[in-house]
Amino acid sequence: MNKKILLVTNDVPLMREIGAALQAQNDISILAKDAERGLDLLTELHPDFIVVSLALAPDASKPTDDDGGLSFCSAATAVATTPIALITPSPVPDAVINRLGSLGPNVYCNAIREGYLAKVMEQIRTAKPPPKRLDIVIGADAGNRWTYTLHGDNFAHSFDRRGTLSFDPGAQDLCKTLAGIVGKGLPDWEDTFTQLGKGIVRSLFGVDSTFEAEIKQGVEEAGGLQNTRVIFSVGKEQYEVALEAVFPPVQTARHPWMIHAPVVRNVREQSAANTPLFDGTPRPKRCLVVGANTSGYCDDIVVGGSALKLGELSHVKSECEAVQAIFKDARQAVGFRELKVVGIDPDKPLSRDDFLELLTEPWDVIHFAGHAYHSEAASNGGPATTQHACLFVGEPGHPQAVEMNTIAPSLRETTSLLYLSGCGTANADFAVAAAQYGVPAVLGFRWKVLDKPAEQHARLFYHQLFKEKAIDRAFRNTRRGMRLLARKDNAWASGMLVMARS
Repeated sequence: MNKKILLVTNDVPLMREIGAALQAQNDISILAKDAERGLDLLTELHPDFIVVSLALAPDASKPTDDDGGLSFCSAATAVATTPIALITPSPVPDAVINRLGSLGPNVYCNAIREGYLAKVMEQIRTAKPPPKRLDIVIGADAGNRWTYTLHGDNFAHSFDRRGTLSFDPGAQDLCKTLAGIVGKGLPDWEDTFTQLGKGIVRSLFGVDSTFEAEIKQGVEEAGGLQNTRVIFSVGKEQYEVALEAVFPPVQTARHPWMIHAPVVRNVREQSAANTPLFDGTPRPKRCLVVGANTSGYCDDIVVGGSALKLGELSHVKSECEAVQAIFKDARQAVGFRELKVVGIDPDKPLSRDDFLELLTEPWDVIHFAGHAYHSEAASNGGPATTQHACLFVGEPGHPQAVEMNTIAPSLRETTSLLYLSGCGTANADFAVAAAQYGVPAVLGFRWKVLDKPAEQHARLFYHQLFKEKAIDRAFRNTRRGMRLLARKDNAWASGMLVMARS
């Protein structure tokens, strides 16, 4: 097998038995007799597999702890994704059974009984190496000063780089203009989107820049663009630049970076006050699906001198029913025990008061399908206008606006994913409001989205979410799927994911 195995135990018989089996397979075994040394070797040598006994001393100066192996596993899974075989007495102690669920899928429990050693050797033989990933964080502060950091996970050697960037304000303004053109959905929008993406990469990377060289080195060590993740950490000053259009600088690229790998947005200084969806101790989760099929004139919002008119939506009921079916199919595997769908019964339209009352309950996932409105900021020295970022509920013909700043405080402490299936719902006043109240992930659309693509996007995303159990990868796969389904529609480029940095 020729794998590098870290054996963490001070049990001499176990040490001899496993050591002999590894030697017979020509594997390299490294020994640590306590948890502290084991963790040091884990981070220094990056083994392919770990075997650890349940009884283990925390460090060389302390006596053996009967649950020390559990503590080691918890610490090891926090710093690496290396698979671990935990060796326990038979029957498996209750302490192990109670904690195994929180240790994650990379920890295998093996009770010492007939055939256990063959089972451990099979786990070692079939274990895949921990995945490599290059995280690229490009950020800008309130003074429009741009920086970058690069970090490699599971690289053979430590890979951390940082530096400054220059993104000319004039180029940023041009990018905002081009983003507005793309948002109009004209027939040649993809040409403009490509021009925008290549302009961003030229602005950020320049010619023969240090950043470009470091990116090329990092991507090569990661094993390709598919093992990268790009995070743009910006504030309202830079938010309108469609940074997600960026192309990769490491080759003659035919596709935007977001087709190859996750490209996500981070609101500057955003922290995940709420628990990310698939993190933390396993527990029952709750999902709220809101179908707001309202239309008509909203007198509270005036656009061009007239009340805002909302057209009829054809997809809300079918989208919500599709989301409901996907959650029901997957709920046992991912821990969703309660799913509530409201608003899709024409005899029971959702009022503003009912909506706000529902949001006082704790929901891990909220999916909203319906109309949204985001007013553009006054420009060119024009008069200041009231800014709006709102969702609409209410019965047909009588839409009621609910401002995002009214909703956001209700998301504090529980909501892990907010999916806003509506036009303009990825704009700053939606994403920033939710992020400020600790929501780790907000998904919406930068531009107008048509009914059918909106429903397709939701179907694809939730299927991928429960398959990948990672929001950013599910979103990347959804982009790819949407591009294959309807390349001429800009929905695949319009989707935006705003995430707290992990």
